[in-house]
Amino acid sequence: MEGYDTLLLGQFYAQPAFAKRFGELNPINNVYEIPTRWQTALGVSTQIGNILGLQITGVLSERFGYRITMLVALICLTGFLFIQFFAVNLPMLLVGYLLLGFPWGTFQTMTVSYAAEVMPVRLRQYLTTYVNLCWVIGQIISSGVNRALVGNNTQWAYKIPFALQWMWCLPIGLGIAFAPESPWWLVKKGRFPEAEKCLMRLTARDSGFTEDDAKKTVAMMDHTNQLEIAQHEGVAFKHCFQGINLRRTEIACFTWLTQNTCGSALMGNATYFLK
Repeated sequence: MEGYDTLLLGQFYAQPAFAKRFGELNPINNVYEIPTRWQTALGVSTQIGNILGLQITGVLSERFGYRITMLVALICLTGFLFIQFFAVNLPMLLVGYLLLGFPWGTFQTMTVSYAAEVMPVRLRQYLTTYVNLCWVIGQIISSGVNRALVGNNTQWAYKIPFALQWMWCLPIGLGIAFAPESPWWLVKKGRFPEAEKCLMRLTARDSGFTEDDAKKTVAMMDHTNQLEIAQHEGVAFKHCFQGINLRRTEIACFTWLTQNTCGSALMGNATYFLK
């Protein structure tokens, strides 16, 4: 969903119907255009929402678990889409994108973390990488939808792409509702019987994995959790910028920075200028 909608906004800048509804008439070439300041504001609002959503998700998931946090984020996203769909001006659209950034931030961090905790080690790399594939699939669908509506000069040229986001909410919601909670989170909360049941659900019936094996696995998980707690005692956020941890922080930051330095953040604006 995030790959779909984030690419959608950049493509709308070059769409005549969207530019006429939300833009201003340029007297030089007699064409409606979205002002540069608003293009920047809309893009930044999404990023701000993402950053805040990422921060809030860590607190909520630690307290309420992965499933509840993702379900609440999905419900919020379903409601915030109404602001986007019924927007009548750029400020209203900006508010919609800002609020949508919160659940998008949740999905960014929760999906990979959840996949890493519930999948076996041999399959973990495939499912975590599949998250990136979903981004690309969403972007391809977004481009296809816009291409199909490129000749439409009515408001539905941009409202239909907005509305199509609702079709993902029900199947994703059902998937989250019936998915097992992360056994690691249950162990951290001391809910060992529930963690054992989740392990049994996550294991194939013909694999020979028994309830006794589940109890041993939960005991090992609890031991690992206790070791992590002991290691984190007296550790603060400031330690990320001290000693050898500073080097680790730099490596992580520069790794993520390469995604934008390659020019991916400019693709939406390029679509507009090449119109």
